Amino acid sequence: MEDLLSKTSKAISLREREIVAHTHAPIWCCAFAPPVPTSLPVQEQARRMVSMRMEWCNDATALAFGASSSEELIGRPYAEIGRADPDALFGLMCSFVNSGYRIVDAELPTLTAAGATE
Repeated sequence: MEDLLSKTSKAISLREREIVAHTHAPIWCCAFAPPVPTSLPVQEQARRMVSMRMEWCNDATALAFGASSSEELIGRPYAEIGRADPDALFGLMCSFVNSGYRIVDAELPTLTAAGATE
């Protein structure tokens, strides 16, 4: 039975990856390394989270960030990819923690080459 569950889990995972890879919507995930303990105060969690890196994404995400493929983004810091305003990113991470670690439809201001917020 355990073998069957393992095979089923892998099949679902492959199917989900195919859906993500072929959808036209940007879908992505960032990772925190090292992991951020949820027992820390909100602001300390947020301070550590702003260094998150792109764990995986589809090509639609790459196009949204101005790259030609997802491989260009994997492993890079999110703040660098999205040209995120550091204060806005910190605020978003505080909101992420305060909302039970969930964000839906958030927008993050970005910085222009000159450093202005857009």
